[in-house]
Amino acid sequence: MTDILNNLLKVNLDAAKGYSYAAENIKNDNFRHFLKTYADQRKRYAEELKQEILDLGGEPVENTSLLGDLHQALVKIKDSVSSDKDEALLEECSRGEGEAIAQYEKVIETEPFSTELRKLIMTQYDKIRAARSTMDELARVV
Repeated sequence: MTDILNNLLKVNLDAAKGYSYAAENIKNDNFRHFLKTYADQRKRYAEELKQEILDLGGEPVENTSLLGDLHQALVKIKDSVSSDKDEALLEECSRGEGEAIAQYEKVIETEPFSTELRKLIMTQYDKIRAARSTMDELARVV
């Protein structure tokens, strides 16, 4: 169970890092607020998952995933060559959320959790889906 939670922890660490990068590099001040908010949200999710892992007697990971690091590198490349950097950053945030949603869905569909842990994971999942909708909407209005 701790391996599964560590995977979700990495997903959230990756997202927090990605949102922080986007917030630091986006031109639009209004969008920066959303990105910072989502970075903070994902940091909170990571902390919640860390606590669950500790409660189960496991050891939480501290680093982002290799896949997340590759995505971050691609975001930086796309950001540097794109004519509309804000749109590129928002699109990549949305794409990253799509990956997070897929990871959460895989876990939700296959893993038996206690009621409390299932509630935590479902709440995070629902908010991640909402964040993706917001990123899609912001990318459309850039």
